[in-house]
Amino acid sequence: MKKAKRQIYNFILAHNSTNTRRNTLYQCINRVRKIYKFIEKIGIDKIKYIKTYSVNSIAKLSDSKIQTIIDYFPKNHNTDLLGDQDNSIIDSEEEILND
Repeated sequence: MKKAKRQIYNFILAHNSTNTRRNTLYQCINRVRKIYKFIEKIGIDKIKYIKTYSVNSIAKLSDSKIQTIIDYFPKNHNTDLLGDQDNSIIDSEEEILND
């Protein structure tokens, strides 16, 4: 597994025109993993309800803050949100950061 990862990283670095360093690549991959797990937990169909968070701001949140956001969503990914939630679950980043 380590050898396969190393080969993939080497391939990415060799074909990247911006001269990205290995540590920068690792950081980017970790951010992408965090975003992927977040989307997977709340469901891709619920992403439209998050209006004030950018990908970078989600990646910067701690795991506990992300869990707080996830807890706002119904557990069943196929369940529609209630009508009184006016198309937005989280009104602002401050709402989460102040919890």
